[in-house]
Amino acid sequence: MAGRAGSGVPERYRTAVVPHVMVADAPAAIDFYERAFGAVQEFRIDHPRGGVMHAEIRIGAAVLMLGDTSEGPFTSPTALGGTSVALHVFVPDVDALTKRAVAAGAELLEEPADRFHGDRTAILRDPSGHLWIFLTHLEEVSAAEPARRVSAGRGEDRNPAAGAGTRTRAASPAAPRARYGAAAIPEHWTDPLHVPLPGFGGRVLRSDGLRTLARQLAAAGAAAR
Repeated sequence: MAGRAGSGVPERYRTAVVPHVMVADAPAAIDFYERAFGAVQEFRIDHPRGGVMHAEIRIGAAVLMLGDTSEGPFTSPTALGGTSVALHVFVPDVDALTKRAVAAGAELLEEPADRFHGDRTAILRDPSGHLWIFLTHLEEVSAAEPARRVSAGRGEDRNPAAGAGTRTRAASPAAPRARYGAAAIPEHWTDPLHVPLPGFGGRVLRSDGLRTLARQLAAAGAAAR
């Protein structure tokens, strides 16, 4: 793997913390990721005693390492009965990817929807038990804008009858409006799963903290009226 001279860091890993996930059946997981997410296997080392010692796949521009569970500190979500980590991947068309992934066997936890942080987002669970959050970026959002939208109860309209990808700005009180507030944060984005929400100027917020913030902002707005 080529890297910049003297850097000590391979070029492909230079700008990222690379996820390394463990699964109970790596060959089956790789096959699923190829069918569901359009992943490309870049290399793979099979263990002499069977299974996959190490493999790397690419989903778009994102690198994912994976391997079969073995003795030692590594285990899989299925063995643990859950996971505390979610994998975020930005894609050009989250609706198309979600449809493809579900057809391949992914469990749909959250259908694609426009979120107050400026991204259209879907949440899936793969057959190995790992959680995936796929996003399509819609707009640049300042660090203060998500809280403003939560407080104002305003956001972007969605027109389900027009089909996926139809998004317009809320321009008329008569238009159906996707309102943002405490209830707009999905209930399963709470303990024990802490999902980082993108679009906050690099900050990571726990979803339960965001729900509390929404309630506080709503109360402050009511008191000011």
